[in-house]
Amino acid sequence: MIRFLPDTLWQALLRFFNMVAPDVNIYMEIPAPDLRFAAIVLLALAALVLWRKLGPGRSATFAMLALLLVSSVLWLATTGNGRYFMALLVAAGPIAVALVCLLPIARRYQALLVVLMLAGQGFLLSQQTPWNNWTVVRWREAPYFGVDLGPEEKNAPPTTYASLQFLTYSLIAPQFPPESRWINLASGSGTSRDERWIHEFLQRAAAEGPVKMIAPSLPWASLPNGLPKPDILVAFDALLARRSLRITGACRHIVSPGLMRMAEHEKRAPAPGEIPLGFWTCPVTYDPSIGKAAALVKPPQTVLDVFARLGELCPRFFPAGEPSLLRLPDGWERHYGASETRVYVMDNGDVWYHFWRSLNPVLVGKVPELLAGKVQIDCDAIRSDGAWRTGAQ
Repeated sequence: MIRFLPDTLWQALLRFFNMVAPDVNIYMEIPAPDLRFAAIVLLALAALVLWRKLGPGRSATFAMLALLLVSSVLWLATTGNGRYFMALLVAAGPIAVALVCLLPIARRYQALLVVLMLAGQGFLLSQQTPWNNWTVVRWREAPYFGVDLGPEEKNAPPTTYASLQFLTYSLIAPQFPPESRWINLASGSGTSRDERWIHEFLQRAAAEGPVKMIAPSLPWASLPNGLPKPDILVAFDALLARRSLRITGACRHIVSPGLMRMAEHEKRAPAPGEIPLGFWTCPVTYDPSIGKAAALVKPPQTVLDVFARLGELCPRFFPAGEPSLLRLPDGWERHYGASETRVYVMDNGDVWYHFWRSLNPVLVGKVPELLAGKVQIDCDAIRSDGAWRTGAQ
């Protein structure tokens, strides 16, 4: 994925200063403002100017600075993802303090600089705290994520469960019989080989035993007995069709205390008397003809031509071969997961793109103008400050 890689040399040179911003998706998926690296740059420049007057420890401190510089170049050239820069994230504080201690000023002023850095960092974290951004539920007592399985699950023959969400709820898998097998249908279709592997797995699983779809229940889509409403089953069938699957039996509702605790944490727990949260499981049948019929639903050629044209203009952000394609009520959407951008080709002829961190989508132009080469895109503006510059000319 390229979402953390700098798009230009200038962005790479400013990365340490951009990290001060309390935005998400700069160098981590969560907001994690960090002014230590900007402070290191400024302190290092001051140390170079005052080189002959620096205090003891100069060689060791600048050795760490050299390590930081080399590591930063490798980091920004490969991923730019903070999780792969963790060793230097940990070392940044001591490096900054060591640079302060080198400066030829009185100890009290050195201490004051360190306190100011701590206060600045504390202020940033108070404005945009990184804690609990990814917390789904806290483990206070067993079970860690409960599901109330019944004999239909515990005594069933070896069953394959197919989930539909990117969030796979893999915590519940160990609570099912050990013979159960699992596959996540929302991912793994990046290449034709991946797609073929998924279909071969499902075909083999259907021949060897039951296959069931599993998905979190939705209170608004539940009948009084907790089972899914008919229209939600139609929606599930539409999602399963591209994998050649179809629901062919009675579904079950498995109550999940784990999901209930998640809802309490997010302040959206069901009201008293409402259907408790849980998981739906529905038996499915594998039928290759279903997948072939679903594949026949294709966008007009002009829509495909738009995606191809954008790929020519900005291949870094709109690479060819992206399989994601979704029909909207009034257009088509393609999600480019590697760059965290989406392209919308509307039925009225408008073409838009939207970078995940930008506030608003950007109008590229009309389909005929784009295909005729009358519209260009400033690729450098797609991610840098997309909320303020259009990127389209």
